[in-house]
Amino acid sequence: MENPWRDGSSLKSKSGGFRIVAITDPSGDICRNLVRSILEILSKTPLRIIGNDCARKPLFAPILSMNPRFVSPDGVGINSAEAAPIRVLRLLILVGWLASSLAQAGDLGEVLARRVDSSGVDYAGWKASAEDRKTLVDFTESAAIQDLGSYSREEKMAFLINAYNAWMLRLVLEKYPVASVKDIAPNFGVFSRPLIRVAGREMSLNDLEKGWLLKEFKEPRVHFAVNCASRSCPPLLPKLWKAETLEADLEAAARDYLTRNPLGVDPASGRISQIFEWYAADFSGREGVRSFLKKYRPVPEKLAFLEYDWTLNSKQ
Repeated sequence: MENPWRDGSSLKSKSGGFRIVAITDPSGDICRNLVRSILEILSKTPLRIIGNDCARKPLFAPILSMNPRFVSPDGVGINSAEAAPIRVLRLLILVGWLASSLAQAGDLGEVLARRVDSSGVDYAGWKASAEDRKTLVDFTESAAIQDLGSYSREEKMAFLINAYNAWMLRLVLEKYPVASVKDIAPNFGVFSRPLIRVAGREMSLNDLEKGWLLKEFKEPRVHFAVNCASRSCPPLLPKLWKAETLEADLEAAARDYLTRNPLGVDPASGRISQIFEWYAADFSGREGVRSFLKKYRPVPEKLAFLEYDWTLNSKQ
C-alpha cells in the first residue's frame, strides 16, 4: 500500500473548512499518526489509527501534557478512547504550536547541502555550529526509534542509507578533529562496535550495512551509497536519499565512482577500489565483479586493487 503521508501532501476535513499540510518532524520523517489523529478529531470522525511512535518524541510532550487523557495507560502512547472529546480550539492551538516548533527545527538535507560538496565534508564548520550538530543528533535519534512496518522497499532502503550516513557523521563529529575514522576506536571499532541504534535495534555500522542493507535487499550498489567518512569511500551526497529517486541515485553513484573518481578506478593503471576485493561476494564473486564493471568501463584482463585511503574525507 502506498504511503500517503509524504512531505508536502495535504488533506481536507470532511466539512471542507479545514486543511492540514502533512507535518514533518525535525528528522524529516512524517509523524503520520499525530497528523491523522488531529485531522480526524477536527472532522468529527472516529479516531482509528493511533500509534506510540509520536508520543515517544520529546517534541510532542507538550501536546500530551496539555491533555493527560490523551496519554495511554502505559504513558507512552495515545489513548484513542479519551481523545475524541477534545475541543477544536485546543487542537488548533496545538497545531499552531507544533507548526511553529517544526518551523524552527533544522533539516538534515539542508545541512548536507551546505556542509558537503565534491571535495568532502566541512567537519570543522559543522562542529562549530550548535544548530547543525543538533539537526544531525535529532535525525539519528528519530532514526533510532522509527517504525519501518509500513515502509515500501524503496522507502526502507533510502531510510537505512540515510541512517548509516547520519550515524557515521555523528560518530566522526563527536570525536573531531581526527585524521581518520580509525582514530575513533581501536581496530576499526567505529564500524564493529554497537555504537548506533536504528528502528529500535542497537547495532554496529557493520550490522546496518552488511547484516541489514546488503542482506535484505541484495543490492551491491549500496556500497556506493553508504559513506565511511574516508577518502577512498564513494562520496557522501550533499542531500538525503529518497525513495522516489533511489534507483537513479544508486546508478549515478556507481557510475560516478567508476568513471570519474580516481580512487574508484585509477585511469592510468586500471586498478580498482578494494571495495571489489573485500566485498566480491556481494557482486557474485570475481566474475560478477567483472560483469558489474563492464557496465561502466573497460575491464583489464587481470583485476588489481588500489590501496584504500582511510584519511578523513574532510573538505579540501
